[in-house]
Amino acid sequence: MAFFTVVSNHGSYRATSHEFKLVFLHRTTVVAVDEDVIPKTCFNMFYFSKLLNMTQDYNFLVDVIGLLTSVGDVTP
Repeated sequence: MAFFTVVSNHGSYRATSHEFKLVFLHRTTVVAVDEDVIPKTCFNMFYFSKLLNMTQDYNFLVDVIGLLTSVGDVTP
């Protein structure tokens, strides 16, 4: 990767709790590598009930990974 910068990861809308983040510039170039040197699994999993019961604001974004189990008619 070329033409990027590393900055402190502070403020709103943090995607991770990591201390630093990469900022892509207009000229940033990224090249794929053949090796698996970067882990593919970097998620912290929680039960949905725990997410619903969170009592404090977290300083990074939370997302829900779902699974479609059926399709049916829309009911009002």
